[in-house]
Amino acid sequence: MGLPKDISIVVACKAMNPFLNVDLLDKDDAGNFTPKSGAVDTPIAAALQRLDKLDESYGLHTISHILDVMLKLCRDEGYSLAFGPNDLLDSDEIESIDDLARNLRIATRKLS
Repeated sequence: MGLPKDISIVVACKAMNPFLNVDLLDKDDAGNFTPKSGAVDTPIAAALQRLDKLDESYGLHTISHILDVMLKLCRDEGYSLAFGPNDLLDSDEIESIDDLARNLRIATRKLS
């Protein structure tokens, strides 16, 4: 069983937020991050493709960093993640935050 939908959306938002020109997250009164209204509809495919090209051009590791953040956040929630760069960069599968969150739900399993 994969991540719950609400958690997968927060994980996707946290991982992508630093690399987009829109803020995807708010904090509630308890200090927990919550997605802003409309965050799930935010397009990310072009940003991911650009980050990948910048990684190649300048020897950066942005895509790896995004994957590492998602892995850590999933583990923090008690889930394993089987998701690699080809999955993240598949623009046919991942066009928006909602698509990324859906793919995270598919690629995660509860740790025993």
